[in-house]
Amino acid sequence: MGATYFNSRATMHVEALSTELVPSQYSLQEMREFWTNHFQGTFDKGLFVNRYPLPKIQERYNFVTKCVTERFHTNFNLKLDIGYMPEGKQILAGSGVVDGFPTVEIIVPELMDIYRHQQQKNEPGWEERMCRMIVSSVIHEFDHLAFCNTNGTRAHPNSLDQLVENECKAWSYTCEYTIRSFIEDYGVSTGDTDEIFYDNWLKAHRNADSPLWRNFIREHYKKTR
Repeated sequence: MGATYFNSRATMHVEALSTELVPSQYSLQEMREFWTNHFQGTFDKGLFVNRYPLPKIQERYNFVTKCVTERFHTNFNLKLDIGYMPEGKQILAGSGVVDGFPTVEIIVPELMDIYRHQQQKNEPGWEERMCRMIVSSVIHEFDHLAFCNTNGTRAHPNSLDQLVENECKAWSYTCEYTIRSFIEDYGVSTGDTDEIFYDNWLKAHRNADSPLWRNFIREHYKKTR
């Protein structure tokens, strides 16, 4: 968008909407103000400066981003996208190698849609839960960059089989080291989607090679291919 974060440092610049993204109903100004007002502090005053209030989550973020920089021998980008993913409007984040840099993308229009929905529901603690949700989502994408096959691109996406392989591995790391820590160490939620994945992770006995786990992942992602 808006924003590209270079290895834990933020610089703001305006970008044109990529032709690979689906335009949103929100203006650039709306998206910029939304991010600044509601989520930028979680990164600029939290994860990026080693001050996230939940120490084990900070440790996991530090570890997985170190793995990414060591794997690719370069800094990473954390980028804000101003359009929806073509695979579906429900996708909140993505990752890949862009111009040689490992890159995590946050889909700001989808984040705004979720925020408005949660605002209407107005359940206790919903804003804090959303901040935890975006942290979990970003760490999940770093799990992809650190530990999974990164050959697919938006123009040439992975096959469904490779996608399932990647998501089985990435979600196993996210469930075991991030979502589990939020739930079991701190007694807090990161949202319905994470809880569904974590519940199925437990049903699969925390085994990334379990047929139950693989079948759950395939059912969840088959609509994107």
